[in-house]
Amino acid sequence: MLPLDDSHEKERMGWFGRIFIAANVVAAWALCAYIVSRGFETGAKYTSAELITIVLAALAVMIAVLTIFLAVLALWGYKSLREVARETASQVAKETAEEIAGRTVRTLQDQEVGQGSGDEYANAAIGSRLNGAPDGS
Repeated sequence: MLPLDDSHEKERMGWFGRIFIAANVVAAWALCAYIVSRGFETGAKYTSAELITIVLAALAVMIAVLTIFLAVLALWGYKSLREVARETASQVAKETAEEIAGRTVRTLQDQEVGQGSGDEYANAAIGSRLNGAPDGS
């Protein structure tokens, strides 16, 4: 897949927008032609109670559709947020582990250099335990 720069992306979205607008204009003209050819009837009379019922039912349907749409967006956002949080936590844990490991290695190297070789330190620790000295002395 070829990398897209910003100008190409804007151009492609521009063509999509033009096609979308053209389709809407054609649909509007077709709807107008249909209404004009069949005539507009004003014979249907509704009482105010029927009209309010129709409007409230339509409003309930619109709210239900909006609720479903928002639920889908919430799930998508939650999944995206969880993925980003997982990546960030992994990156921070890796950086922290590298920092602590480096510090620990430096500390151990400093202890080894300051107290002689590792064999001498181990022999001294074993000797102190054999002599019955408590740990840490």
